[in-house]
Amino acid sequence: MEAILRVTRGLAAPFDLTTMLGEVVNAAKQVLDAERGSVWLYDAATNELVLEVATGIRPIRVPSGTGLAGACARERRIINVPDCYADRRFDPGVDKASGYRTRCMLALPLIDHKNVLVGVMQVLNKTAGVFDHDDEVLARALAAQCAVALQRVRMTEALIEGEKMRQELEVARAVQMSTLPSVMPAVPGYDVYGMSRPASTCS
Repeated sequence: MEAILRVTRGLAAPFDLTTMLGEVVNAAKQVLDAERGSVWLYDAATNELVLEVATGIRPIRVPSGTGLAGACARERRIINVPDCYADRRFDPGVDKASGYRTRCMLALPLIDHKNVLVGVMQVLNKTAGVFDHDDEVLARALAAQCAVALQRVRMTEALIEGEKMRQELEVARAVQMSTLPSVMPAVPGYDVYGMSRPASTCS
């Protein structure tokens, strides 16, 4: 419980997404006494899992149904595998790419407070033995905190991006308005009136 509370306090700090994912992996390894960990983010637009942070391997994309991570995302439940190479759902491709051998694994769905799948966290090779029921209980608590923290980071980044876009539109509007004449031209026999409204402000 002390470890979970310490992790929760850490995840409450402001982070960019990459740093946040690194904190998630480190927290999982610490709490569950594991050798390695990884976080797959779910990309709803492409229905893919994106391996953003993992020990010893570069980011990759796979279809959302691939391997144990895909099974975890599809079923939205924790998967505890004591012998990965004996499980037909296990995809050894990541092991081949990294040169690491996965012995046992916990796969945890990361689901936010709106019941939306954010991603999947995998914890690999418990230092002593295999992951047990107590590890699953700790993992569920950690996954819930991590999912909300990840969603918070994404929302913060979206707000920042939206503010940058607003500022850029304001600059573009100022430039556009500066190209217009300050007074209407005088045309004998006519009353001339004009108005310019940026498209983004029109209803």
